[in-house]
Amino acid sequence: GTAVCLCDATWNVVAWNGAWAALQCGEPASHAWEGNLAWRTFGNVPGRVSRTRERAASFEAMLAARLRTASLRYPADESLAALVDELRSTSRTFNRLWHTTGTGAAQEDQAVLSHPDVGDVTLDCNLLAVPDGNLLAMIFTARPGSPDAARLGQIVGGSSEPATASVGQIGPG
Repeated sequence: GTAVCLCDATWNVVAWNGAWAALQCGEPASHAWEGNLAWRTFGNVPGRVSRTRERAASFEAMLAARLRTASLRYPADESLAALVDELRSTSRTFNRLWHTTGTGAAQEDQAVLSHPDVGDVTLDCNLLAVPDGNLLAMIFTARPGSPDAARLGQIVGGSSEPATASVGQIGPG
């Protein structure tokens, strides 16, 4: 019942569970990096997730820092280099953060999901790095006992999504 997705070091979503799929966070984008959270964030791709200005700035800084760390770890990875080049050339925000952000650490986040069936749901998002690995788990929950938890339960409980799914291969490393 807990919504989880796994991302590789370049922020490609490589696996998720049925609860995460039920959230319907993003719209299809018909682009090579459609499944990349950094590209979706800095490319302003339409989606159902919004953050306060402060939380959005923090999330963007963390994404840029983690991509910077990945590029230092995998300097010969052509796909990662192409993603960074595209983001630097198409997003002023990313380019600025690329030059000013340090390394990324595990983070807690909060966002509002506008779900087509139940309306707005405030979600807590915890990012957990797999030790000695390149995977990042994003775990979405709502404050226990809150109206948001009830709405999240409606979304997840009424889902006919498969228990797990995955796409592509894990990126660098």
